[in-house]
Formats: sequence, C-alpha cells, structure tokens
Amino acid sequence: MNTYPGQSGQFLRIVRNMDVILRGLALPMIFVLVLIVFFCGLPYPVLPLGLLLIVYTLVGGAALWLIERDRWPARHVLFVLLCIDCLLAGAAMYYTGGIESFMPQVMMIIAVLAGLLLPPWQIAALVAACWLVYAAELWLEINRLVPHITIFKHFIEPAAYAGSVYLRVIPLANLLVLTALAVMAYLAARLLETREQKIGMLNRRLEDSARQLRKKGEERTALNEQLNRKVREQESLQAKLEEMVASRTGELQAKISAMSRVEAQLKDNLAELEKVNYLAIGRELSMIELEEEVNLLLRELGRPAKY
Repeated sequence: MNTYPGQSGQFLRIVRNMDVILRGLALPMIFVLVLIVFFCGLPYPVLPLGLLLIVYTLVGGAALWLIERDRWPARHVLFVLLCIDCLLAGAAMYYTGGIESFMPQVMMIIAVLAGLLLPPWQIAALVAACWLVYAAELWLEINRLVPHITIFKHFIEPAAYAGSVYLRVIPLANLLVLTALAVMAYLAARLLETREQKIGMLNRRLEDSARQLRKKGEERTALNEQLNRKVREQESLQAKLEEMVASRTGELQAKISAMSRVEAQLKDNLAELEKVNYLAIGRELSMIELEEEVNLLLRELGRPAKY
C-alpha cells in the first residue's frame, strides 16, 4: 500500500478514525442539528442536506473499503475522497446560506486533514479546490445564476448582498485562514514525522543496545557456567585430594604406631643388652681380680703365675 506519511498500518488507522469521527459521529450530529433548527423555524432545506449527507456517507464507506482491500493506493483514495468532500461542502454551503453558512469551517477541516496526511502537491490542489468551490458558489449567487437562500433574516439585505463589505472581506479571510491551517497542518505533520523518525532511530539504537546486552548476558551466563563447572571440578579434585590425604595420613599413622612399637621393643632390647653387658663386664672384672689374686698367691708360694 502506497501511503504518505508513515507506514500503511498507521495511515489506515488514521483513515479509520476519521471515518468513525466524521461518518459515525459528526454527520449524525449535523443532521440532527439541521432537523432541530428546521423545526425551530430556520429555513434549512432538510432534504438536499440529507441527500448530501447520504452521498458523503456512501463515498466515505467506498473509500474506506478501497483502502482496506488495497484496491488503489491509499494516498490517492484519500485525495479523491477529500476532493469529493470539497465539492459536497460547496453544495452544502449553498443550501446553508452561502456567506451565512458554516461550511467554510468544514473546508478548513478538509484542508487540515490534507495537510496532515497528503504530500505538498495534493495539499496545494485541495486548497485550490476549496478556493475555487467557495468562489464559484459566491459568484453564482452574486450574479444571480442561483437564488440566494436566506437562513438568518436581516443578516444582509438581499438588495445589498452583492455589494456588501461582509461579502468582500469574510470569504477572503476564510480562504486565508484555510490556507494557513493547511500549511500549519503540513508543518506539524512534518515535525511529527521527523520526531517519529528520531524516535524510530532511538528505538533501533535501544534495540541494538538491548541485543548487545542480551549477547553480553549470554556470554556472561556461559562464562558463569564454565566457572561453575571449573569450581565443581576443583571441588571434586579437592574432595579426592582430601580423601587421599586422609588415607595417606591413616597409613602414616599406622606406620608411626608400628615404628613406635618397634622403637619401644628396641629400647627394651637395648636395656636388656645393657644389663647383660653390665653383668658380663662385672663378671670379667671379677675374673680378672681372681686371676690376679691366684697369680699373687702362686708367686708367694714360689710358683710361676698361671694367668
């Protein structure tokens, strides 16, 4: 779907909202208002206005149908719809009193919608169409090619209608306001579009940042998993090492206990050996003393020493 400005979905939502507001709310209220003022004595021609409202309703429904089903580019459908609305507003302006009518305000709404939703050349075309329709309706009345429908009595005397200052000033003022509103709406739409683009860029940057953060988070999660795995491996190795140390410590303690028993036994044996050695040395010393005494006695007897 070829749309302007923005994306097709947003454009379609805008057109749907316009359809709901204009066809669903504004037109019934206008029709009821016309009936009220008619029964209050103001000579509004109800039948022509009702027919115009019916035509607008049918045209608006057909335009929305074409846009929703993508039968024609939505921008061109909306442009044609606003052009038809401009013609219908011109016809309604005649039936609501010409210069006494409230239809120039409706044309201003058309210009604002064009400024918000259409490109510059279509805005210029619609503004020119509003100018031409407004001028044509007043020209036909001034030249009495169509009769002037007086809604408010004594508003302008019929004889002074064509040359009144009001007729020369108010239409020009309305057309200038209409043009200014179209330009302001266009500038506002461009400003909103620029802001939307900036917001889109910021959203894309935020999305990129979010993706980078998610990527970093995934990397951090992977690193945490690796670290946890390493920690679990280290804890497992530490548990095995502690088991090995405990087992080795038990073996060493058993060996130490055995060595202690051997040491105690060796000490006992050493003590016994020392005791035996002491007894043996004492015996040897006693034997040496006995031998010396025997040798001494033998010498005293005049015999040679035996030892």
